[in-house]
Amino acid sequence: MTRKEKIYLRLGCLFLAVGLVITFSCGTLNFVSFGSHTERHRERTQALEAEEEAVAEELPQTANVAEFSEVPEAVEGTQIQASDPINRAFQGYEIERLHIDSGFGEVYLDVGTEFYVEDNEGNRNGDVYISGNTLYIENDGRRDPLYITLPSEYLFNSVDIDVEAGSLQIERLQGTNMMISVGAGELAAEELISENSCQLSCGAGSITAEQMTVNSLTASVGMGEIDLTLNGIESADIKTGIGETVLNLPRSSRDYDYQVSCGAGEVSIDGNSYSGLGRSQSVVNDTGRMIRVDNGMGNTELHFEK
Repeated sequence: MTRKEKIYLRLGCLFLAVGLVITFSCGTLNFVSFGSHTERHRERTQALEAEEEAVAEELPQTANVAEFSEVPEAVEGTQIQASDPINRAFQGYEIERLHIDSGFGEVYLDVGTEFYVEDNEGNRNGDVYISGNTLYIENDGRRDPLYITLPSEYLFNSVDIDVEAGSLQIERLQGTNMMISVGAGELAAEELISENSCQLSCGAGSITAEQMTVNSLTASVGMGEIDLTLNGIESADIKTGIGETVLNLPRSSRDYDYQVSCGAGEVSIDGNSYSGLGRSQSVVNDTGRMIRVDNGMGNTELHFEK
């Protein structure tokens, strides 16, 4: 079975279970509902529309980019023609913020030498434009895969990514502040770097990261899996409604203060296992590095570097 087929199979199983999970409440259960995710998506959209209207009132209306030779200077708010490299179409503008909004389907963030957006046939897919030094990529209502290329060492001041249903695959992404959410599906990253705060959320599905370097991390899954390998972390707040939580931490257990609670399931901390209902373990080493993990029902594992 291919990776894509596994993703869709897991989504189907998760959707069948959602109806049962909504009425379930146990111990410290923290279920992230689709309704709240939809509300957050609506609030983001309203804020985005308000910002665009304010920019539109201050700037003259412009035509779409036709040829590079016809655009001697970058024009804010201008749409990008299919297959135009973004950094050439907007020469003179420094992109400080990244905003990606996708309805259904697959989104891939890869690294390269320039900004680029295309579909699986090599054409640009979705609405792409710049406003207020923010690069907007919108793909609502389309189910075709969306491929986004970012310069490998580019640092954004802020990153805001919202995928309603499907998968988000990230090769490498770094920003001062990040907020990334998937309503239902998979959020998988090879490398995430955040100099300040990083918020990850998934209503039903999984959040995985092979390498993460963050200052302050917040991650939540309503039903599914969280599996993170942290190269650097100062504070973390991890919540799972129903499912499995695995954290690989870069220091020894003596280098953290941590609090782990589980409504029902097994907790494993540095090789020591605890099981039963309402299980909770707290350790204070006065290090200033706090790790909090709250799992409503399922298994929780904390692995420390020896």
